[in-house]
Amino acid sequence: MKHLKLYFAVFVGSLLITGIALATSDVSGAKYRGTVTVLNSGGATGNVSANVSISTPGWITGGYLNPTAADAAWHDPSGSDVPFMPGYDVNPWIFWLSTIGAGEGQTHNIYSSNVTGGSYAIFLDTAGMTTSSALSLGSGTWGIEQSRYVDASQVGVDLIKRPNTGPSPYFRLYINAANSITVLVMTNSGVTTSFAHAITTGEHVIDVFDDGANIALEIDGTASGSMAHAVPGDTSATDWVSAGSGYIYSQKIWVGGVLTQRVKWNYGATLTDLAPGGAYPATPTFRTTGSSANVTASLSSFSPVSEAKAPGSVLSTAPGFITGTPTVSGNFTTNMTATYPGSDIIAALSAATNTPSQLVTLILAAFLFLALSWGISYLFKRAGGQSLFIKFMIMFAAGCVGVGLGVFDFWMIGIFYLILGSTTCFLGAERRTI
Repeated sequence: MKHLKLYFAVFVGSLLITGIALATSDVSGAKYRGTVTVLNSGGATGNVSANVSISTPGWITGGYLNPTAADAAWHDPSGSDVPFMPGYDVNPWIFWLSTIGAGEGQTHNIYSSNVTGGSYAIFLDTAGMTTSSALSLGSGTWGIEQSRYVDASQVGVDLIKRPNTGPSPYFRLYINAANSITVLVMTNSGVTTSFAHAITTGEHVIDVFDDGANIALEIDGTASGSMAHAVPGDTSATDWVSAGSGYIYSQKIWVGGVLTQRVKWNYGATLTDLAPGGAYPATPTFRTTGSSANVTASLSSFSPVSEAKAPGSVLSTAPGFITGTPTVSGNFTTNMTATYPGSDIIAALSAATNTPSQLVTLILAAFLFLALSWGISYLFKRAGGQSLFIKFMIMFAAGCVGVGLGVFDFWMIGIFYLILGSTTCFLGAERRTI
C-alpha cells in the first residue's frame, strides 16, 4: 500500500497541474467578438455538441486569431466558459451546449485575439483518437489519466482501450453499465481481470494506475476501487484508441513513473505529444457535425470589441523640413499705406472681412493688366502697329505703379510678363492658323 499511496499523491498533483475546466478565460483585452445564434427546433435537450461554420484559416490570415488559433474563448448567455474546438482546415467549429429549452434560441459569444484561458477541448468522431501501439505499458508501474466529459448513460462506450488481434483488448476503460465504469486488463496469456465503480455523467478526471502491487482507479482525486497487479499484454497489439461521447481536455500516460504521453487540443491534423521527447503524438478524427439534429448554430456577427482610436498627440515642435519662419516681403505682411482713389474703400472692405488688402488689390490689378493689354493690342491694331517692345514697356510701367502702391512686389512683374507673353504667343498662333 506504500507504493499505492505514492501514486495517489503523484496523480493528485497531476490533477492540480492539468486541471479540468479550472481556468476561467480572460477576455478583458479581447480585440474581436463574434455573436453565435443557437436555435433548437425540437424539445428541451442538453449535453450535446453543435457546429458552426467558421473558417479558422481565414481568421488566422485576417489576424483575428494567432497562428495556433490558441487565443480565443467561447461564452454562453450567462458569460460562462464553454468547451469548444476551432475547426482544423475546412472543418467547422464545435462547441458544447449544456442545456437549451424547447424551441429556444440562445446567443453565445466568441472572443478572439489577446484572450487567454479559453476552454479548448478535443471533440472526436466515432473513430476516436489513436496513439501508436509502440507505446507499451510494460510489466512494471504505469498510469493513464483522462480529463474529460463522460456520458455515464452510454453503455458499452470505450473511453480508452488497447485493442489486439484477438477477441478482447489488452486494456480497456469503458462504461459497462449505466453510471458504472470498468477497468479491464488482459495479459498476453489471456488472463483477464477487471473491476467496476460508480460514475456520474459530467466532467471528470479519471486515473487508472498500477503501482506494481495493485491497479487502482481514481475519479476526481478520490479512490474508487482497485484490483491485484496484472501486466497488460502487448503481443500483436494495435494502436491505442481514445473515444467516447463528449470531449477530452487532455490525456496522459506514464510508464515506469515517467510521463510518456501528454496530449491536448492543438491546431493541426495531429495532436502534439507534450511529454519529454514527444514520441507519441495522437491522431484524432475530429467531429464535424453536432450530436443533435434539432440544434443549429450560425455566426450572426463579428466585429471589433471597440473601434480603433488614434492616440492623442500634441505638436510641440515644427517638423524637421521647416527650418524657420520664412522671410516674406513687407507688401505681403502689412496692409497698404499708399493712398489712391478708392483705397479707403478697399481698406474698409479688407478690415470688415479680415482679408489682407493686398489680396483685393492683386485681383483688381490682374484684371487691369488684362484690360490694359487688350486695350494696347486694340490700339495697335487700329493704328497698324505691331511692336511688342512698346507694349511690354507700357505694361512694365503699369507694374511699377502697382509696386509703388504696395499692391505686389517688384518680382511679380516678371510673373505677369510670363503670363501675358504666353497668352500673346498663343493668340498669335491661333490667328495664323485661321
